[in-house]
Amino acid sequence: MYRHPTLRTTLAAGLLAAGLAACSDDTATTPLVFDDDAPSALSRPASLGQLQDRAAAAPLRLEIEVRPGGPPWIAREVEIENDDDDEEKIESRIASADALAGSITLVLGDLTVDVSAASRFRAEGTGDVSMAGFFERVDAALAAGRTPGVELRRRLPAEPQDPDDPSFLPRDVRLDDDADVGELEVLVDDRHVAADSDSSGRITVFGVEIVVDRSLGSEVGERTERGDGAVEVEGLVEAVDPAGGSVAIRGGLTFRIVPGTRFDADDDEPSSLAQVADALAAGYWVEVEGELVRDTDGSWIAVEVEFEIEDDADDDVFGSSEFEGQVTAADPVARSFTLQNGQTLTLDDGTRIEDDGDVFSIEQVAAALGASLYVEAEGHVLPDATAPGGMRVVSVKFETDDDDGDDDGTTEFEGVAAAVDTGAGAFTLANGVTYGVDDATRYEADGDLFSLAAAADALTQGKKVEMEGDAVPDASAPGGWRVVSLKIEVDD
Repeated sequence: MYRHPTLRTTLAAGLLAAGLAACSDDTATTPLVFDDDAPSALSRPASLGQLQDRAAAAPLRLEIEVRPGGPPWIAREVEIENDDDDEEKIESRIASADALAGSITLVLGDLTVDVSAASRFRAEGTGDVSMAGFFERVDAALAAGRTPGVELRRRLPAEPQDPDDPSFLPRDVRLDDDADVGELEVLVDDRHVAADSDSSGRITVFGVEIVVDRSLGSEVGERTERGDGAVEVEGLVEAVDPAGGSVAIRGGLTFRIVPGTRFDADDDEPSSLAQVADALAAGYWVEVEGELVRDTDGSWIAVEVEFEIEDDADDDVFGSSEFEGQVTAADPVARSFTLQNGQTLTLDDGTRIEDDGDVFSIEQVAAALGASLYVEAEGHVLPDATAPGGMRVVSVKFETDDDDGDDDGTTEFEGVAAAVDTGAGAFTLANGVTYGVDDATRYEADGDLFSLAAAADALTQGKKVEMEGDAVPDASAPGGWRVVSLKIEVDD
């Protein structure tokens, strides 16, 4: 699905190899035993009175989960964060939107947020979009009777914002189908917390009053040092072993459910591995979000986990990378298609062909090409040595048009950088395609880095570097592609 130190599912697999080496299914494991006074290895219980005293001494960053159905808005969990995260977050559903004003109104507290100054807009399964593209998607969802989820982020302010000040100017706006009605990460002081007793009171942020009451199920805790080092994961469940307590995520990560693991489940979501196994057996996609820590033997164990059954699923598959481009050939016999950059991808029985495209099989793609239609493909792939070309296609969407693509002859690309060669003036994406950069390449001003040397340094530091831009075929350029424009972004 932010933000103590986390591993997100779209990280390049190479960044995780060392950390996941100890996660073999064959490793003998001893269940972790949680202390009696600390049922969660991530946090320890606290009272609202203690929270108020701490906030009076110094500002605190809180993570607040709010139950749906308000007002009144009731906290499911309030947790004191002790990490070095430098962001605030609001996650909610969108009740209405005004594209002309550049604002959205959230379900949580009817809070209106001006997003017009945001530097980045993202849509699930697509990546970066323009502000206009963002509002197009929001308006379409609202018109269809849905309340699209959104995640808003901004830099942590130097001082806590006044509790009754509703303003929040995000720099990062992301549509998220799985967003809760209310989840916040916010800096507070004693002005924000009003404790009637150790077990009940109120927290007010952005003008929204949130009831905290133990008798209503609210939990208050403080994140421990171990919790601050937890890994947050999200992805599609490949398999579960209810007897052994293991969960395998598509892409290679396996973790265990142990005594003390907290299931964060609504009434219609699985609350046991047996229920997850039943859903998989019935042919459903099952998504999982969890917070993991290392056991003494090096394997991963879950302290908190949430499963959700979906008719389809997000494309944020653990270790995956995106592809996008014009289709130049299709082979129904081999079940493969070739992109303009020369990359050939092959479908298998596990590939999901998105139902919001224009054609839905390789045979239809071949027929469209035979009719001189422009066909574009976008989707996600996973490294797989057993798959043709070393890449397994997780999902793909095929779209057709009767024009010939971009009028300027360029082809868009987007992906995670796997390598940067400053000497050759080139970079290679996780999908294996290499692009050349020269003095004429235009670096986009809304990126984070503005040279290959800076990108190489970021990779060396273990950061995720994303490349997006336009390229033209050029036999003299590295990889046969010359980059015309390039935006480089870094995810710490």
